[in-house]
Amino acid sequence: MNIILLLFFVLNFSPFMVVPGNNIAQASESAVIQTKQWTPGNQPANRWGDSPAVPEPGKVELPDFLSARGKKKGFVRHGIIFGPSKKFDATFNPTAWTSKDPSDGKEKVFMIIRGEENLPNAEWKRRSLPYLVSSEDGFHFTMVQENPIFQATEWYEKAGGIEDPRYFDMRLQPFVDSKDGKSFNGAILYTAYDGKTARIAVAYFNHENLSYFRKGGLLFDPADVRQNPIVATNPEWNKSPAAIQYRDPTTHKIVNLLYAGEGAKNKQGGIMAMLADTPFSWKWPLNRGPSIQTEIGIYIQNLVEPAFQPVIAPLSAELTEKTGETEGIYLSIHGDSPPRGYQLGFQIFKLGDPTGVPIFRSTSPYLFPEKAYELEGQVGKVIFASGSVVFKGQRIIYYGAGDRVIGAISAEAAK
Repeated sequence: MNIILLLFFVLNFSPFMVVPGNNIAQASESAVIQTKQWTPGNQPANRWGDSPAVPEPGKVELPDFLSARGKKKGFVRHGIIFGPSKKFDATFNPTAWTSKDPSDGKEKVFMIIRGEENLPNAEWKRRSLPYLVSSEDGFHFTMVQENPIFQATEWYEKAGGIEDPRYFDMRLQPFVDSKDGKSFNGAILYTAYDGKTARIAVAYFNHENLSYFRKGGLLFDPADVRQNPIVATNPEWNKSPAAIQYRDPTTHKIVNLLYAGEGAKNKQGGIMAMLADTPFSWKWPLNRGPSIQTEIGIYIQNLVEPAFQPVIAPLSAELTEKTGETEGIYLSIHGDSPPRGYQLGFQIFKLGDPTGVPIFRSTSPYLFPEKAYELEGQVGKVIFASGSVVFKGQRIIYYGAGDRVIGAISAEAAK
């Protein structure tokens, strides 16, 4: 279907109205709300050129954090939970966390959405900015404030804007800004886009005050990235950060772990892994290649990049027996391959060796485009899972669908 018809009228700032449940995907798919007609762009018929189609996957490999008491039960699809309105031409690729709302003390899910506007007369025809929304149940969201949490003010983001925010929880070891000694226990890592090159930038905040975000500039020195580029044709290109803090079970030291980068076809680039003793002291690897690269014949054939923040969770009995480890670092990753497009899988690293060789690599995705709102959009056949939380006993994954709307899946959280 090339054109989605106007079915309902949405007031400014109103998300899609969705009632969570097993039948939600079907219900919300038939209720795609638009403020105007639109034509899906970049349909994937020729996206991959001469790339061979990847065979249909066999058994879907679910990560163990999407299971209850070690029994894999799969997940529930909740359909569209947030979408375009009068304010936004598209809302997608969100990040999320849980904390007490400073205004009322209630535990909530906070989500930063990528709100996009069409700017036909601008240098770059679309611009994205970050907006904060919240929810008391994890599925129905409302705007926290009308304005974006910060603006695109710097040379590296003015044209294309602020894209694909990623949450970094620093409540274990806060970041202290050397400029004035101010401490921050949360951060948003985002893709700053100048219309040609993507670069990771950062903004700091405190969970106790969600009205103040301080921009901290680019995460990496562009000169360092040029020395060891992950995209040969665009040597400063770096994006898709996934960061976590944890205490090493052997040394008991706090580890700041970052996976970042993007792999392209023919083994160019991939996902870099970096460690640091303190937040934001990561250095771009100059003499080391990616920890994960593309792989012919599976869902990461043409591209691979990190998805939402890494998850530390119990390993399966089989992996525990094989490795002697009881827990691992689950890194969910996006892969791009025909005929399914952008999909979600995972790899697992040892807690004591998070930059080494993965101890498990999924060969099949656990989430891939199936519904109309995932198959059609500004870019067709896209699942972009950039946010995840554990809330009220559920693991919820939030994702951009078709570069136009936000969807969600959930499962009982692993104990």
